[in-house]
Amino acid sequence: MTVATSTTRTMACALAGALVLAVVCAGCGGSHQAKRAVHAELMSDADLDSVGLERFFTLPGEERVVRRLRAETWRNHAADTDDSWARAEALQTAVGLAPDDPHAWLDLAETTGWLGNDLAVDAALLAATAALRNLNEPVSDLRVTREERNEIVVRTSLLRAWYHYDRAEWHKGLSWARAGLQVETGSDRLMVIKGLLEAGAQQRVQAEIAAEDVRRRQRTMGFSGWIRAIAKLAYGDPTEAYHLGWGCGATDEHTTECFLDVGFVAETVGEWDAARRWYAESAAALHPGAARYRTRVDNLRLGEGVEAVEMPVWLSFDRHFLTGSLSAYTALVFERFSAADDSELRMLWGGETVNAAGILLRRNQAQDRPWALRARGLVFLDQDKLDRSREDLERAERLFSEAGREDRLVAAALGRLWLRQENHKKALPYLERAVLLSPTEPDVWSDLGLVKVMARDGEGAAAAFGRAIELDPDATAAWYNRGLMRLHAGDLDAAASDLGEAARLAPDNAEVAHLLQRIRVMQREETGND
Repeated sequence: MTVATSTTRTMACALAGALVLAVVCAGCGGSHQAKRAVHAELMSDADLDSVGLERFFTLPGEERVVRRLRAETWRNHAADTDDSWARAEALQTAVGLAPDDPHAWLDLAETTGWLGNDLAVDAALLAATAALRNLNEPVSDLRVTREERNEIVVRTSLLRAWYHYDRAEWHKGLSWARAGLQVETGSDRLMVIKGLLEAGAQQRVQAEIAAEDVRRRQRTMGFSGWIRAIAKLAYGDPTEAYHLGWGCGATDEHTTECFLDVGFVAETVGEWDAARRWYAESAAALHPGAARYRTRVDNLRLGEGVEAVEMPVWLSFDRHFLTGSLSAYTALVFERFSAADDSELRMLWGGETVNAAGILLRRNQAQDRPWALRARGLVFLDQDKLDRSREDLERAERLFSEAGREDRLVAAALGRLWLRQENHKKALPYLERAVLLSPTEPDVWSDLGLVKVMARDGEGAAAAFGRAIELDPDATAAWYNRGLMRLHAGDLDAAASDLGEAARLAPDNAEVAHLLQRIRVMQREETGND
């Protein structure tokens, strides 16, 4: 027989068009239209004439020259404005006109980084690498000296290494830092990021060598202490990392990242006031050009009880993470995902949850791990990525168990996951446990009723569906599945009543209408009426 599970929404978590600087401005100051007003008279120039790199190389040489001149005008607009959004729009136009210029792509990557848009940063860096690869090649008429090319390589390597560091992608970042050092041996900037990445990757000896080398070169403890603090944290000594973190500060353009890291360390050891103070220092050092698009949100960290402490988060456009508590940010976007009743918003906040939880998991701190796995696993379940969901949820279940606790959402989600795979034997114990942990959740009772149907426990199924309906009279799936069960049992009047409620709640559902029509025919046949 055909059955229906509780209503879920499926969406893709990848955000299309990473370079399109679209934002969600709910709650942020000013209107979206106002933010796009700068240089609005020139926007048609970008919209009509943007081309990709391959297409650009097929254009006549004269046209490429003209487009580069127009692109240079836009790069000058970008250089003349202090507004990060206007700068990003001008640079987006410049790379659309002349996508073979790696300088413009790197400027765009840097600017979108100030706005917190990771997807746009990644896409711009990929495009910069492609443009760099074509410099001095026959297909291109852009010519640079060896020194100029090396400068572009080093800048690309630095931006890429810091991008991966911010995302806790240690080994990816190391590859870029080392590539840059092959071109600029002994670069202070590259040695710093290499040391930090080695520390995060638990390469203790290399990180210590880098820290000492940086200290000797710069004669300060700022970067050196930062590297050592991250190494201690990665090796499971957060208390020592916390003491080393007090030396952070003398880090020039990376003050935001330094205070962000020591704030994270303070959270790890439960020094909440110190964490808030350091996060505020981190926020104060953010690029001023994005200040008008920035908001502060205070939100509970992931967890329950003593773990759920309120911490600050700074966002751009009320969406992109800039600095503050990554745990609180993950909790915030997961809450927005859970509350969203629109498929596009669920896609947006689900993607942000998966991204933030992934970074948090790569930071690998024990108190955050089960909660981040739970959040990501629940989003994956909503997206019907069942294998990835099961992996995360079972890991979360194991970690919660090791800590002597159970989680109602994990139990309910694993029950629903096995139910979707039509394995009622594995689903049943999870859902029975879930209703004990959370007896007032109608969806869980509805899922349990469906499992009982599959186990041929009609009495138990009826009781579970009844409880779901009692808790939520609009529980469509419970009405439908109980009606279907009663139809197969031959109780036509009760089936008609239940399916009638399902039809009222889901008037566009053709299957419910078909079943009701079938029941009316069967009722007429029973009474002998034509």
